[in-house]
Amino acid sequence: MILRSYLLCSIGHRADRFERF
Repeated sequence: MILRSYLLCSIGHRADRFERF
């Protein structure tokens, strides 16, 4: 589903931000 893809993308972006910090 699109919603699942959106959630995965959101988590990926969050992980990237945390990794930078």
